[in-house]
Order: sequence, then structure tokens, then C-alpha cells
Amino acid sequence: MGYFVFFFLLYDFKALAMAEQQANHDIEIVGMGVQSTTPIKASPDRVWAAMLDKMYHTEKYLPVSNVKITDEIPDKGFHREMTFHGKVLRENIYLDKSRFEVRCDVIDEDVVHMNVYHPDTGLLEYWEENKNGERVSWRAPKNVVLAAMEKTKQFAEADE
Repeated sequence: MGYFVFFFLLYDFKALAMAEQQANHDIEIVGMGVQSTTPIKASPDRVWAAMLDKMYHTEKYLPVSNVKITDEIPDKGFHREMTFHGKVLRENIYLDKSRFEVRCDVIDEDVVHMNVYHPDTGLLEYWEENKNGERVSWRAPKNVVLAAMEKTKQFAEADE
């Protein structure tokens, strides 16, 4: 009897582990970066305004809450705190309009999220890098990042 129960429990754990692995496998991650799928049909200034809106009002673009902006230096950057899946995420945000680049340095982690607009192609590109500037694999769900890009595109094109 004991052997049967042990075998049954072992089988259940293996089945559970396989189901969890399959569920995780089905979620495509960003990896080394992702570009938007269609060009933004708006002026570079409108795209920049949309990128800033995403930084200041992140809850409209991503599943976050309690977004707080402090220590703002106009046109240069600010400190942002927000809640993401129950965890408070603290970042220093750096803005570079001349390069259409937003850099989000996660405080106390070797993580930087880059949001860049390429005016030559009209596409957005997001990736994760370490604080040495080396791209690393970003384990964020690709569909969530692409949805945020689409909302940024919609914001930029709204007034054009």
C-alpha cells in the first residue's frame, strides 16, 4: 500500500512539474529585445510625447499601480516608484530626446530597461541590459511589452 501511495504521489508531482513547465514554455519572453511590429505614423515629437506619457502614467500601458514620480529634473529625468505584482519597483528614469531614448535604471538591481524610438524606421525597440550597457535576456512576457508598444503608438498617432 505504501509503495502505491508513494508511486501515485511521485506521478502527481511529475505531472504537476510537467504542466508548470508547459505553461511557462507557452509564454514567449522578450529575450534580447523586441521591436514594434508596425511603424508609427506620427511626428518624432508626438512619439516622444507618447514615450513620456508611458513613463509618467505607466499604469495606462502596463499592469502596474501606485505610480509615484519624485525628484524631477525637467527634460532630464526623475525617480519613479510603482507596484508590480505586489512588489515595489524603484527606478531612476533618464530621458534623452536627442536620441529618442528612455533609460529606466532599477535601483538595487543590475537591471536597466531601455525604450528607444528609431525615427528612420518609425519603430520602437525595448530591451533589458545590465548597468555596464550589455544586453541581457529579458524574461518579461513579450505580449505584454508589445501591447505597451501598441498603446504608445496609439497615443502618438491620436493627434496626427
